[in-house]
Amino acid sequence: MLHSTLSPGNMKATWNVLLLLTIAFVERTTIAAADSTPQEPIDLQQIPLIDLGPWFTEIPIQLQTNSNIQQERSFLALNKAQLEVVEKVYQACRQVGFFLIQNHGFDQSVLNDTWKASQEFFAMSTEEKILHKTNNEVEYPYGYEQSESLAKGKQLDRASDQRILLDDAVSSDSDNNNNHTDALLMMGKDLKETFSIGPNNPRSGMPPRRWVQSPNLPPTFPSAVGTYYRHMERLSLVLLEIFALALNQDRSYFEDKMDHHQSALRLAHYFPLQEPNGNWHVVRAGAHTDYGALTILAAQDHGLEVMLHDEWIPVSLLKDTFIINLGDLMQRWTNDKWISTMHRVAMPSTEAMEQRYSLAFFVNINGDAVIEPLSSCIDSTEDITTRHKYPPITAGEHLMAKHLASMGEAENSLVGDEL
Repeated sequence: MLHSTLSPGNMKATWNVLLLLTIAFVERTTIAAADSTPQEPIDLQQIPLIDLGPWFTEIPIQLQTNSNIQQERSFLALNKAQLEVVEKVYQACRQVGFFLIQNHGFDQSVLNDTWKASQEFFAMSTEEKILHKTNNEVEYPYGYEQSESLAKGKQLDRASDQRILLDDAVSSDSDNNNNHTDALLMMGKDLKETFSIGPNNPRSGMPPRRWVQSPNLPPTFPSAVGTYYRHMERLSLVLLEIFALALNQDRSYFEDKMDHHQSALRLAHYFPLQEPNGNWHVVRAGAHTDYGALTILAAQDHGLEVMLHDEWIPVSLLKDTFIINLGDLMQRWTNDKWISTMHRVAMPSTEAMEQRYSLAFFVNINGDAVIEPLSSCIDSTEDITTRHKYPPITAGEHLMAKHLASMGEAENSLVGDEL
């Protein structure tokens, strides 16, 4: 019997555990049934702000590893505030596909060092930055880039999406702008330049990082960018742990799908423009969705807009927050229960004279992980032929097809609805 092997102190702890188990079961059932239970709608005129502070507090009871209820650790080990975080993330992912996080535990000094390194890199001459450009996108899809069209990756590279007055949007006369903004406009390219790195793990299947020692490259650039990448890896695992619980999976569900991930860090610089003769809406990065599981964005300036119910909604910048959005892979994984939302970087032309910088960490899971709809996202009431909205695909196949499409190098057969 239970009391024959436990001391009074252990019995009290056990009953506390059983009480929490009951509460956790109710909470877990509530989240799992969210598809059929009306929820309070999110204000779609603003992106939800979620406080992650409770996630980093100690759990109320530490379970023993040999406990016969260890399998319930996912929800049992959460307090009420943490369960509320899970629910808020679930609703944001289902209704918006975007949310902001605060009290996320990210080291501010690491972020500051990376901002500095990014600005110093993009301040170099065009000729020197070109030295950091890859010669083969398939062999090494990283480095410096200034010709990407994100809209093309989503087959949305249309003039109506760009909404740019070509005659009035003129690049400023400086070497740092590369004197090619007008050319980018004419070619339908995004008005930005980027530098990206991938994982530093041979098991990822991605090529080793390449650091070109050009004459004016800041000596701290590789270390600053690499450190930021490592810190982002940790934050992404925290978010995926919350995602797993929100999807009614064990909290460790994504761990073995991230142990040789293919995540990428992209530093972006948006070119400043001279003030056009008129008040036009300038799109600096075309309308698109992201490719992978999720994206963690740090931005210094306004400009990000999200398409919600056929309306572009600006994302407010709040101090010490990151912007989180789901990618196409997560929407596919959740059988369209969660959404990958169209977004762009745009602003009135009168505000486009300023340079804009951002740091985007694209969370791409293990390339060999097979993506098919999660069991918790399959509606058993639907016809058996339509329950699974997507056929299985590996994350690596999905990612590479998307990337090559954005660079204009994919075969037509790869740039279809299956992306």
